[in-house]
Amino acid sequence: MYIPVSYEKLAYLVANNGHVITWCGALSQDSVLVHTTSSCRRYQYEVNVDNAFNNLALTDVVRNGEADNPLQTVSPVPPNKDFFAVLRKASVLGITLGGDCTIGAAKRCVDVKGCVCGYDLELNLSNERRGGFPLPSTPVLSSALWCSCGYQESFTSMDCNVDKCTANLTSRQVCMMTIEAISLHAPMWLVGWNCYSFDNTCLHYALGNHYEDLFKQVKIGSASTVDYGYILDVVGVYNVDPYVYMQRSPGYSYEDLSLYGVAKELGAPTKTDMPDLYEISNPADVIEYNMNDSVVAAQIWIRSGLGVEIPSLAACTCAPLYDCVRYITGAMASCEVSSEAVEHGKQIDWSKTTREVKYEGGKVLEPVKGHHRDVVVVDYSSMYPTIMIDARISPESVLALGESGRPYGDVWWNAQFIYVALDDVTARFPRGGRTVLGDVLIKNLSVRNSVKASDPRYAKTLKIASNTVYGCMGYENSPMYSPLCSASVTAIGRWCLNLACRILDHNGMRVIYGDTDSCLVTKTPATDTLYNGDTKKHALRCLAVLHSELEKTPFPSMRMQLESLHPNVILAEKKMYCKKNADGSIDFKGMSVARRDAIGICKDACRAVSSFIMDSETAETANNLISRYICDVVLAASAMSLTPRDVSMVKKRDQKRCYVYTKKDGTDMFVPVGLSVNSVYDYSVTRVLEKFRSEVLRLTIPCGFGSLHDIVTSSDVWV
Repeated sequence: MYIPVSYEKLAYLVANNGHVITWCGALSQDSVLVHTTSSCRRYQYEVNVDNAFNNLALTDVVRNGEADNPLQTVSPVPPNKDFFAVLRKASVLGITLGGDCTIGAAKRCVDVKGCVCGYDLELNLSNERRGGFPLPSTPVLSSALWCSCGYQESFTSMDCNVDKCTANLTSRQVCMMTIEAISLHAPMWLVGWNCYSFDNTCLHYALGNHYEDLFKQVKIGSASTVDYGYILDVVGVYNVDPYVYMQRSPGYSYEDLSLYGVAKELGAPTKTDMPDLYEISNPADVIEYNMNDSVVAAQIWIRSGLGVEIPSLAACTCAPLYDCVRYITGAMASCEVSSEAVEHGKQIDWSKTTREVKYEGGKVLEPVKGHHRDVVVVDYSSMYPTIMIDARISPESVLALGESGRPYGDVWWNAQFIYVALDDVTARFPRGGRTVLGDVLIKNLSVRNSVKASDPRYAKTLKIASNTVYGCMGYENSPMYSPLCSASVTAIGRWCLNLACRILDHNGMRVIYGDTDSCLVTKTPATDTLYNGDTKKHALRCLAVLHSELEKTPFPSMRMQLESLHPNVILAEKKMYCKKNADGSIDFKGMSVARRDAIGICKDACRAVSSFIMDSETAETANNLISRYICDVVLAASAMSLTPRDVSMVKKRDQKRCYVYTKKDGTDMFVPVGLSVNSVYDYSVTRVLEKFRSEVLRLTIPCGFGSLHDIVTSSDVWV
């Protein structure tokens, strides 16, 4: 049983008696259950977090200057009423995995070790239509558990003789025994790939009213695409879905965000070929496949470092781990701001605003299309957080004034205030004083700068924490929605980018592209004359001039840094370019290589043509290489000798990853990725070559090579 203790007592145990928090879960609307370890002993405590807040001297309120009815909803934490509400209260107090039970933003957590258990379900598709997606009502065929500590077990309704597998169960028994096994083993991490949407939903349906209290329905979609699933709430166990986190968090832009694709990227054990679940010939193959998926899910969690990154994010944002693994930025930001406000003896005014303000994002310059050499990338460091700090942009500091008559996005100031023209309203911010958002961001940026080299994982989570503070102000369903503040930040950002472009240009560099906080610049004759052709030295001089100018504005903390140098860059369109690095690798932005909706031959064409252009010493050489490549592809396509990967996108069908291509008759064909097929004979040559043509032209037209006809007829191939 658990022992009731006060928040103060728990904080004392953590600070002075070596207790480490290993799990925190909800007991009621006002209390949490906390697991700790100390000297190899385990403890369970009940903590009433509402009492903890009542004992704090919160004598002031951070007022929301944009609220329709200010001070209508005041509390130390966001006024959410979902399952995680009490966990958010606990997290604001520092009660989280590896937490220190102290209040305030930017905290570091203790690295807590624990076993990682992967799990996976397979469904009985014998009565399902091929090509469809199975519903949660489809009977569960088998389940598998594999843990890093050596434990493994599986359950199935099939008749089979496999080691550590309980067979001949009903579908419901498979699910019940799976839940019981998880509860008894109690790993720290229970990891399933897409488990919130699929595995847990299937378990919940199959079990009916059994274990109903263990299934918590949660939002797992984005702001634009709302979806729901279930978290399995087993005491002492964190049920996590790396797929949900990776598809939303920055830094995981895998070309193939499937279990197979991510495992391959991370060097984890790869998925085995899926047996036919519509006509099962060997039950042992199904169990092996099921167990393999469990192993892969666990290994992805381990090798990606998410077991360290997500607890770190939870600690520095003062948010529940489940908000972080689902990447709910509004919850993360509001919890972090709440904790910082509470540290200063304040509650927050969460009253809503219905104000509608025209919003314009970051400035994107029209690129100077084509192939450029010796390109320098310069960018503002932490642009939006720094703007919020310098301009004191925060809900309690903003004041809405009447229309100024100035154009939208105009920025001006005097000795006391900064003004931003926003359509039919003017936002005003003070040039002195402190704000709650500023306090959070100053702490985040300061700590991040001090740990960048020594603890990059912690530094990454601090960067995410800072970015969520800005992001949640522009999302109308966020507790921190503040449209005037959000639109003002981007307006000042555009002003700062324009200033950088003017100074770079005025001081002899050529700006060939700009996007939000960065510029791509190249040398000019002035570089050769004044800096002996040293593009880097020229750029650094321009940045020094920029910083001198920024010192005269209300934004003196803004700093543009030299991010990277590239021997070659191709600019195709806005948000679409590729950069060659000093080590010979090429980074692609917005192009087919980086897109999941492009067929294989287009990805290859993007890589090949960009390499031909950037690696060739002369345009003639590049033209000849491109011409030969075009002819080779056209001949291969016409001879029907392209592979399924060449002509297809990768999608999922019948629970298998499949190549999907358009046949000659216009219908779609699905070929399982694992199937040993070297070529296909019924794809639409016309469609494939049209996509190939578009991909090549995306690079050749801006680089001055012309159409495919121009390239081929002017090459040595034509001769």
